[in-house]
Amino acid sequence: MEITRLHGTTSADLLAIPVIMLGFHPRESCVVLGVRGTRVEFCARMDLDWFTSGFGFGKVAEQLENAVAKCPGGVMAVLAYTADPEAGEVAVNELVAVVGEEIVAEALVTDGDRFWYANAGMLRPPEGIAYSYASSNFAAQAVFSGVNVTSCRENAVAEVQPPTLQDRTFVAADIAAARSKISSLDPAERLALLTHHMASSEPLGPHAAELVVLLQEEEHFGEILAQSSIASAARFRPRLAEARRRSPDALAANVLSLLALSCWLDGEGAQQSECLTQLEALDPYHPLMDVLKAMHHDAVPPSEWDG
Repeated sequence: MEITRLHGTTSADLLAIPVIMLGFHPRESCVVLGVRGTRVEFCARMDLDWFTSGFGFGKVAEQLENAVAKCPGGVMAVLAYTADPEAGEVAVNELVAVVGEEIVAEALVTDGDRFWYANAGMLRPPEGIAYSYASSNFAAQAVFSGVNVTSCRENAVAEVQPPTLQDRTFVAADIAAARSKISSLDPAERLALLTHHMASSEPLGPHAAELVVLLQEEEHFGEILAQSSIASAARFRPRLAEARRRSPDALAANVLSLLALSCWLDGEGAQQSECLTQLEALDPYHPLMDVLKAMHHDAVPPSEWDG
Protein backbone atom coordinates (compact mmCIF):
# COMPACT_ATOMS: atom_id res chain seq x y z
CA MET A 1 0.00 0.00 0.00
CA GLU A 2 1.69 3.18 -1.18
CA ILE A 3 1.34 6.44 0.74
CA THR A 4 0.42 9.39 -1.47
CA ARG A 5 1.55 12.78 -0.20
CA LEU A 6 -0.58 15.73 -1.25
CA HIS A 7 -0.72 19.31 -0.07
CA GLY A 8 -3.93 21.28 0.32
CA THR A 9 -5.23 24.21 2.31
CA THR A 10 -8.87 24.86 1.34
CA SER A 11 -12.29 23.32 1.93
CA ALA A 12 -12.38 22.43 -1.76
CA ASP A 13 -9.18 20.45 -1.24
CA LEU A 14 -10.80 18.66 1.69
CA LEU A 15 -13.72 17.60 -0.52
CA ALA A 16 -11.22 16.21 -3.04
CA ILE A 17 -9.50 13.90 -0.53
CA PRO A 18 -12.15 11.14 -0.52
CA VAL A 19 -12.15 11.04 -4.32
CA ILE A 20 -8.45 10.23 -4.23
CA MET A 21 -8.55 7.86 -1.26
CA LEU A 22 -11.57 5.92 -2.49
CA GLY A 23 -10.45 5.89 -6.10
CA PHE A 24 -13.83 7.06 -7.35
CA HIS A 25 -16.18 10.03 -7.14
CA PRO A 26 -18.66 9.34 -4.30
CA ARG A 27 -22.28 9.97 -5.25
CA GLU A 28 -25.24 10.16 -2.89
CA SER A 29 -22.72 9.38 -0.18
CA CYS A 30 -21.42 10.56 3.16
CA VAL A 31 -17.74 10.36 4.03
CA VAL A 32 -15.98 10.73 7.36
CA LEU A 33 -12.28 11.55 7.34
CA GLY A 34 -10.17 11.06 10.44
CA VAL A 35 -7.18 13.40 10.42
CA ARG A 36 -4.31 13.47 12.87
CA GLY A 37 -1.72 16.15 12.24
CA THR A 38 -1.20 16.20 8.50
CA ARG A 39 -2.11 12.56 7.94
CA VAL A 40 -5.51 11.18 6.98
CA GLU A 41 -5.86 8.12 9.23
CA PHE A 42 -9.10 6.76 7.80
CA CYS A 43 -11.72 7.44 5.15
CA ALA A 44 -15.14 5.87 5.74
CA ARG A 45 -17.87 6.05 3.09
CA MET A 46 -21.55 5.19 3.49
CA ASP A 47 -24.74 5.75 1.52
CA LEU A 48 -26.39 9.11 2.05
CA ASP A 49 -29.45 7.52 3.68
CA TRP A 50 -27.38 5.34 6.03
CA PHE A 51 -29.33 6.53 9.09
CA THR A 52 -32.81 5.62 7.85
CA SER A 53 -32.51 1.98 8.88
CA GLY A 54 -32.24 1.03 12.55
CA PHE A 55 -29.84 -1.80 11.68
CA GLY A 56 -27.83 0.41 9.35
CA PHE A 57 -27.63 3.19 11.92
CA GLY A 58 -26.28 0.91 14.61
CA LYS A 59 -23.77 -0.77 12.31
CA VAL A 60 -22.39 2.50 10.96
CA ALA A 61 -22.30 4.10 14.40
CA GLU A 62 -20.30 1.21 15.85
CA GLN A 63 -17.82 1.21 12.96
CA LEU A 64 -17.31 4.95 13.23
CA GLU A 65 -16.86 4.79 16.98
CA ASN A 66 -14.21 2.12 16.50
CA ALA A 67 -12.45 4.16 13.80
CA VAL A 68 -12.49 7.34 15.90
CA ALA A 69 -11.12 5.43 18.89
CA LYS A 70 -8.14 4.37 16.78
CA CYS A 71 -7.43 8.03 15.91
CA PRO A 72 -6.81 9.56 19.37
CA GLY A 73 -6.11 13.26 19.28
CA GLY A 74 -7.43 13.50 15.74
CA VAL A 75 -10.17 15.62 14.25
CA MET A 76 -12.95 14.61 11.89
CA ALA A 77 -14.32 16.01 8.65
CA VAL A 78 -17.87 15.00 7.75
CA LEU A 79 -18.74 15.39 4.07
CA ALA A 80 -21.80 14.76 1.90
CA TYR A 81 -21.84 14.34 -1.88
CA THR A 82 -25.35 14.61 -3.30
CA ALA A 83 -27.58 16.23 -5.89
CA ASP A 84 -29.89 17.19 -3.01
CA PRO A 85 -27.92 19.48 -0.66
CA GLU A 86 -30.73 19.67 1.90
CA ALA A 87 -30.75 15.87 2.21
CA GLY A 88 -26.98 16.02 2.48
CA GLU A 89 -27.21 18.49 5.32
CA VAL A 90 -29.52 16.15 7.26
CA ALA A 91 -27.16 13.21 6.73
CA VAL A 92 -24.16 15.28 7.80
CA ASN A 93 -25.90 16.39 10.99
CA GLU A 94 -26.72 12.77 11.84
CA LEU A 95 -23.06 11.83 11.40
CA VAL A 96 -21.82 14.76 13.46
CA ALA A 97 -24.06 13.59 16.29
CA VAL A 98 -22.56 10.09 16.10
CA VAL A 99 -18.93 11.17 15.77
CA GLY A 100 -19.16 13.94 18.35
CA GLU A 101 -19.51 17.62 17.55
CA GLU A 102 -16.50 18.50 19.69
CA ILE A 103 -14.06 16.69 17.37
CA VAL A 104 -15.64 17.63 14.01
CA ALA A 105 -13.49 20.33 12.46
CA GLU A 106 -15.42 20.63 9.20
CA ALA A 107 -18.88 19.63 7.94
CA LEU A 108 -19.46 20.19 4.23
CA VAL A 109 -22.05 19.37 1.57
CA THR A 110 -21.41 19.46 -2.18
CA ASP A 111 -23.47 18.81 -5.28
CA GLY A 112 -20.34 18.68 -7.44
CA ASP A 113 -20.63 22.28 -8.64
CA ARG A 114 -20.99 24.11 -5.32
CA PHE A 115 -20.38 23.39 -1.67
CA TRP A 116 -21.85 24.61 1.60
CA TYR A 117 -20.84 24.62 5.24
CA ALA A 118 -23.34 22.62 7.29
CA ASN A 119 -23.68 24.67 10.44
CA ALA A 120 -26.41 24.76 13.11
CA GLY A 121 -28.89 22.98 10.85
CA MET A 122 -28.36 25.37 7.94
CA LEU A 123 -26.38 25.43 4.71
CA ARG A 124 -24.13 28.46 4.46
CA PRO A 125 -23.82 30.55 2.43
CA PRO A 126 -27.28 29.98 0.91
CA GLU A 127 -26.01 30.34 -2.64
CA GLY A 128 -23.06 28.02 -2.05
CA ILE A 129 -19.43 28.38 -3.08
CA ALA A 130 -18.13 27.33 -6.49
CA TYR A 131 -16.47 23.92 -6.41
CA SER A 132 -14.94 21.53 -8.91
CA TYR A 133 -12.83 18.49 -8.13
CA ALA A 134 -10.95 18.97 -11.40
CA SER A 135 -9.86 22.48 -10.38
CA SER A 136 -8.87 21.56 -6.82
CA ASN A 137 -5.23 21.60 -5.80
CA PHE A 138 -5.34 17.86 -5.17
CA ALA A 139 -6.63 16.81 -8.59
CA ALA A 140 -3.49 17.82 -10.47
CA GLN A 141 -1.24 16.47 -7.71
CA ALA A 142 -3.05 13.14 -7.81
CA VAL A 143 -2.53 12.82 -11.57
CA PHE A 144 1.14 13.68 -11.15
CA SER A 145 1.45 11.06 -8.41
CA GLY A 146 -0.13 8.39 -10.61
CA VAL A 147 -3.36 8.07 -8.59
CA ASN A 148 -6.17 6.59 -10.67
CA VAL A 149 -9.69 7.93 -10.10
CA THR A 150 -12.76 6.44 -11.76
CA SER A 151 -16.18 8.00 -12.18
CA CYS A 152 -18.15 5.83 -9.74
CA ARG A 153 -17.99 2.99 -7.24
CA GLU A 154 -19.29 0.48 -9.79
CA ASN A 155 -16.20 1.06 -11.92
CA ALA A 156 -13.93 0.88 -8.87
CA VAL A 157 -15.18 -2.60 -7.96
CA ALA A 158 -15.45 -3.96 -11.51
CA GLU A 159 -12.10 -5.71 -11.09
CA VAL A 160 -13.45 -8.02 -8.36
CA GLN A 161 -16.73 -9.06 -9.96
CA PRO A 162 -17.67 -12.66 -10.82
CA PRO A 163 -17.62 -13.93 -14.40
CA THR A 164 -20.20 -12.35 -16.65
CA LEU A 165 -22.99 -14.46 -18.13
CA GLN A 166 -21.22 -14.34 -21.49
CA ASP A 167 -17.96 -15.60 -19.97
CA ARG A 168 -19.35 -18.52 -17.97
CA THR A 169 -19.03 -21.04 -20.79
CA PHE A 170 -15.38 -20.11 -21.28
CA VAL A 171 -14.80 -20.17 -17.51
CA ALA A 172 -16.25 -23.67 -17.22
CA ALA A 173 -13.94 -24.90 -19.98
CA ASP A 174 -10.92 -23.21 -18.37
CA ILE A 175 -11.73 -24.76 -14.98
CA ALA A 176 -12.08 -28.21 -16.54
CA ALA A 177 -8.72 -27.83 -18.29
CA ALA A 178 -7.10 -26.57 -15.09
CA ARG A 179 -8.41 -29.52 -13.08
CA SER A 180 -7.07 -31.94 -15.68
CA LYS A 181 -3.63 -30.32 -15.67
CA ILE A 182 -3.33 -30.02 -11.90
CA SER A 183 -4.48 -33.60 -11.28
CA SER A 184 -1.43 -34.78 -13.23
CA LEU A 185 1.02 -32.87 -11.00
CA ASP A 186 2.64 -34.07 -7.81
CA PRO A 187 2.39 -31.91 -4.63
CA ALA A 188 5.73 -30.17 -5.22
CA GLU A 189 4.77 -29.30 -8.78
CA ARG A 190 1.42 -27.94 -7.65
CA LEU A 191 3.07 -25.70 -5.08
CA ALA A 192 5.58 -24.51 -7.69
CA LEU A 193 2.72 -23.65 -10.06
CA LEU A 194 0.93 -21.74 -7.31
CA THR A 195 4.10 -19.79 -6.51
CA HIS A 196 4.61 -19.01 -10.19
CA HIS A 197 1.09 -17.69 -10.67
CA MET A 198 1.14 -15.55 -7.52
CA ALA A 199 4.56 -14.09 -8.39
CA SER A 200 3.69 -13.31 -12.02
CA SER A 201 3.64 -9.70 -13.12
CA GLU A 202 1.81 -10.54 -16.34
CA PRO A 203 -1.94 -11.10 -16.72
CA LEU A 204 -2.79 -14.75 -16.16
CA GLY A 205 -5.61 -14.87 -18.68
CA PRO A 206 -7.17 -18.36 -18.87
CA HIS A 207 -4.41 -19.66 -16.56
CA ALA A 208 -6.18 -17.80 -13.75
CA ALA A 209 -8.45 -20.86 -13.63
CA GLU A 210 -5.43 -22.86 -12.48
CA LEU A 211 -5.05 -20.49 -9.54
CA VAL A 212 -8.74 -20.95 -8.71
CA VAL A 213 -8.35 -24.74 -8.62
CA LEU A 214 -5.07 -24.64 -6.68
CA LEU A 215 -6.60 -22.46 -3.98
CA GLN A 216 -9.25 -25.08 -3.26
CA GLU A 217 -6.54 -27.13 -1.54
CA GLU A 218 -6.21 -26.28 2.14
CA GLU A 219 -2.42 -26.36 2.02
CA HIS A 220 -2.26 -23.85 -0.84
CA PHE A 221 -4.91 -21.60 0.71
CA GLY A 222 -2.93 -21.57 3.95
CA GLU A 223 0.31 -20.82 2.11
CA ILE A 224 -1.08 -17.67 0.48
CA LEU A 225 -2.76 -16.63 3.72
CA ALA A 226 0.58 -16.95 5.54
CA GLN A 227 2.34 -14.88 2.87
CA SER A 228 -0.29 -12.11 2.89
CA SER A 229 1.10 -8.79 4.11
CA ILE A 230 1.14 -5.11 3.24
CA ALA A 231 4.29 -5.77 1.18
CA SER A 232 2.79 -8.67 -0.79
CA ALA A 233 -0.71 -7.25 -1.23
CA ALA A 234 0.07 -5.08 -4.26
CA ARG A 235 1.35 -8.21 -6.04
CA PHE A 236 -1.29 -10.63 -4.79
CA ARG A 237 -4.37 -8.48 -5.33
CA PRO A 238 -4.31 -8.35 -9.17
CA ARG A 239 -3.63 -12.11 -9.36
CA LEU A 240 -6.50 -12.92 -7.01
CA ALA A 241 -8.79 -10.46 -8.81
CA GLU A 242 -8.12 -12.32 -12.07
CA ALA A 243 -8.90 -15.57 -10.30
CA ARG A 244 -12.18 -14.09 -9.04
CA ARG A 245 -13.20 -13.27 -12.59
CA ARG A 246 -12.53 -16.92 -13.49
CA SER A 247 -14.30 -18.42 -10.46
CA PRO A 248 -17.67 -20.13 -10.71
CA ASP A 249 -19.68 -19.57 -7.54
CA ALA A 250 -18.92 -23.08 -6.25
CA LEU A 251 -15.18 -22.35 -6.24
CA ALA A 252 -15.19 -18.65 -5.36
CA ALA A 253 -15.10 -18.56 -1.54
CA ASN A 254 -11.40 -19.21 -0.95
CA VAL A 255 -10.46 -16.80 -3.73
CA LEU A 256 -12.80 -14.10 -2.41
CA SER A 257 -11.57 -14.37 1.18
CA LEU A 258 -7.92 -13.99 0.18
CA LEU A 259 -8.85 -11.22 -2.25
CA ALA A 260 -10.74 -9.33 0.47
CA LEU A 261 -7.68 -9.61 2.70
CA SER A 262 -5.36 -8.35 -0.05
CA CYS A 263 -7.69 -5.46 -0.87
CA TRP A 264 -7.68 -4.41 2.79
CA LEU A 265 -3.90 -4.68 3.04
CA ASP A 266 -3.51 -2.73 -0.22
CA GLY A 267 -5.84 0.11 0.83
CA GLU A 268 -8.63 -0.78 -1.62
CA GLY A 269 -11.60 -0.28 0.71
CA ALA A 270 -14.36 -0.35 -1.91
CA GLN A 271 -13.06 -3.61 -3.36
CA GLN A 272 -12.69 -5.09 0.13
CA SER A 273 -16.32 -4.26 0.97
CA GLU A 274 -17.51 -5.71 -2.33
CA CYS A 275 -15.58 -8.94 -1.73
CA LEU A 276 -17.06 -9.26 1.76
CA THR A 277 -20.58 -8.76 0.38
CA GLN A 278 -20.03 -11.47 -2.23
CA LEU A 279 -18.41 -13.86 0.25
CA GLU A 280 -21.23 -13.46 2.76
CA ALA A 281 -23.75 -14.31 0.03
CA LEU A 282 -21.81 -17.38 -1.16
CA ASP A 283 -20.32 -18.79 2.05
CA PRO A 284 -21.19 -16.87 5.24
CA TYR A 285 -19.47 -19.55 7.37
CA HIS A 286 -16.16 -19.50 5.53
CA PRO A 287 -13.26 -19.86 8.03
CA LEU A 288 -11.94 -16.37 7.25
CA MET A 289 -15.32 -14.64 7.27
CA ASP A 290 -15.46 -13.81 10.97
CA VAL A 291 -11.91 -12.44 10.93
CA LEU A 292 -12.54 -10.29 7.86
CA LYS A 293 -15.84 -8.94 9.21
CA ALA A 294 -14.30 -8.19 12.60
CA MET A 295 -11.42 -6.25 11.06
CA HIS A 296 -13.87 -4.27 8.93
CA HIS A 297 -16.25 -3.59 11.83
CA ASP A 298 -13.48 -2.68 14.28
CA ALA A 299 -11.71 -0.41 11.76
CA VAL A 300 -8.46 -2.31 12.26
CA PRO A 301 -5.60 -0.69 10.29
CA PRO A 302 -3.57 -2.97 7.99
CA SER A 303 -0.44 -2.27 10.04
CA GLU A 304 -1.88 -4.44 12.82
CA TRP A 305 -1.91 -7.47 10.51
CA ASP A 306 1.81 -7.23 9.86
CA GLY A 307 2.45 -6.47 13.54
